[in-house]
Amino acid sequence: RPEGAFFQKIAEKDSTALLEHILTERTELRYPPYFRFLTLTCQGKTAKESEKRASALYVTLCKELPKDYRLTPPRPVTFLKKKVRYESLILLRFPSQTPLDETFRTLLKKHSKDCLIDVDPVSLL
Repeated sequence: RPEGAFFQKIAEKDSTALLEHILTERTELRYPPYFRFLTLTCQGKTAKESEKRASALYVTLCKELPKDYRLTPPRPVTFLKKKVRYESLILLRFPSQTPLDETFRTLLKKHSKDCLIDVDPVSLL
């Protein structure tokens, strides 16, 4: 007998229960379609420079973070060097049924010269 609820639902050929399980899991994990993703990629000529920019942005955003938003701490992009630039990434998750908080949107605009902003990045969906 397969382990885990997911595989049990497949083995039982219970598509309704499987769908309910998947959607419940996606809600708990704050995944689409219930939440949207936004990535903030800070760049620099050195790894230290990109990490410093990302860390400063993270601290600033955390101060204004609405309670139902989730922000992951910055981390280096795994393929590190891209066109002689280093990158550090911050991931924001926010509820899909509400527009991006205006205060938060203003902060992002203020820092847009320091980082690349990608809403609902295909690589994460």
